[in-house]
Amino acid sequence: MILKCVIGMLLLPVMLLQPDTVKNSYTLNGIVVDKVSGKPLPDIYLYTVKGEEEAITNQRGEFKLITWKKLPVVLHVRNVGKEYIQVKVTDPSEKIVVKL
Repeated sequence: MILKCVIGMLLLPVMLLQPDTVKNSYTLNGIVVDKVSGKPLPDIYLYTVKGEEEAITNQRGEFKLITWKKLPVVLHVRNVGKEYIQVKVTDPSEKIVVKL
């Protein structure tokens, strides 16, 4: 009985923190394309928190980024030789299309 109480007390903080972590995170999905040609752009750097919540587009220009920031989120997009832009994301369920 004492062992069950001790295990319960040790697991309580984990159980309390788990739903908040899952509940407060958002997955941002989208694509980065060239604003003139419309072609997907690979290797584009995107972030919401530099050094922590980052992504790089794949060969099809697609990205997936998980963030714990509150909505709306500012998505920073940059590429060497291209302009730097910021995109305000208010609905993480919608696919984001970024034109560089």
